[in-house]
Amino acid sequence: MSRFREFPYRGSLLQLQNGAVQEVFHEPISAKVLVERMELVLHIVNEAARLVPSGRITFHWSHACKEVNVKGQQAIFTDESGNAVHVNYDLLVGADGVNSKVRAELQRQIAGFRQEWFGKMHRIDKFFHRVKPPAGTHLDTHRGELDDSATVLRFYYIDSPPPLSVGLFFIHNHADGSYSGGISFTRADYTDEGSGGSLKTAEDFEAAMRGLTMYPEAMRREMAGQFAERPWYTSGSTLVLSRLTAPRAVLLGDAAHAVSAAFGQGVNSALEARLRPSPATWSFSHALIMRWEDLLMSGSDCAVLGDIVSAAPDDLDCALERYERQRKPDAHALATMDHQAEAFAGFRGKWNLSYWIFQTHLAVNGWHHRTWPQHFGDPNLVPMMTIQRSPYSAIYNRIKRPFFIILISVLVALLSIATKLLRVLAAR
Repeated sequence: MSRFREFPYRGSLLQLQNGAVQEVFHEPISAKVLVERMELVLHIVNEAARLVPSGRITFHWSHACKEVNVKGQQAIFTDESGNAVHVNYDLLVGADGVNSKVRAELQRQIAGFRQEWFGKMHRIDKFFHRVKPPAGTHLDTHRGELDDSATVLRFYYIDSPPPLSVGLFFIHNHADGSYSGGISFTRADYTDEGSGGSLKTAEDFEAAMRGLTMYPEAMRREMAGQFAERPWYTSGSTLVLSRLTAPRAVLLGDAAHAVSAAFGQGVNSALEARLRPSPATWSFSHALIMRWEDLLMSGSDCAVLGDIVSAAPDDLDCALERYERQRKPDAHALATMDHQAEAFAGFRGKWNLSYWIFQTHLAVNGWHHRTWPQHFGDPNLVPMMTIQRSPYSAIYNRIKRPFFIILISVLVALLSIATKLLRVLAAR
């Protein structure tokens, strides 16, 4: 993947509603790259064809999984003509996303296989790809001088027609001078509809983006045209599974541990591996950003499963048990933090246990970080998740620990004082 290093991801900019700009720039500038998902998929497909001996791997495009017979170890697909295709398997890997058909089939057929959703699918997104500015146009964007040497991810608040709220436009540049990005809204009524309300035509989208005067009108018009043609995607919920495996079946990625965008850990949680670096530092539904040096050495669900299966190639059942023991605690810890994100930030009020657990963590670990920065990393959650390279279960334990240590210490001190008072009173 060396070609992706030629155009590094340098940082991000957020233009606030009051016009101020928040900057996050990364050093060294070559440490991260931004790769659109389709680019990554094509690269993986080409590498598989190059590295795997002929006949060992086959790609079947436009096939949809319709049914899984877990007991009989058979999956049924339909091809692009609607014909049924029956496939017998030794190991079924369900990496089919947040709306996983494999997961639904396991839940239907396996006793004790449960899924639970937290929150509602209240965020909706649309995307545009590869829009070029008019010839000779210099985009009047903040820090626009970086456009020729690196990619910068920019966020802008935009108008949000009812029933939508908090509209966000995001855009990043490519080495060829084109731009990709999208829009994201939350629904004020928190319904599950993947609809943008009054945002339907290209004119509607163009009106919502009218404040983005730093981008030429012709460019905004082309973006709006793509928005009008493309579907809405819903997101915003947290998925927790009682198990990640079933007899000769395993779930990976969003099929196994979907989260909201609160901490930008969607792609990260799919690529993160225990005791290995975490490659993704930001993700949206069409792109991911990676630390380059981590990408070379990090693992993933696939890598962990591959290592375990390689160690016990003749005992897949044992390998799946080991995989579940290793991965499920981290998946559950991430889900808990994701579900409590609003409480951590104080959006559920201060009379909330999760809020005080997190505030205690920030105070105690913040002091440790300022006093011994070489030993204690940034106490904020996003850096902890993406830079400090700890498993999610270890991060969550680190968040809880200061609060409960202080709480137990206070309770012990109060108990000690109460005991002494009782002794004094008894002596009288």
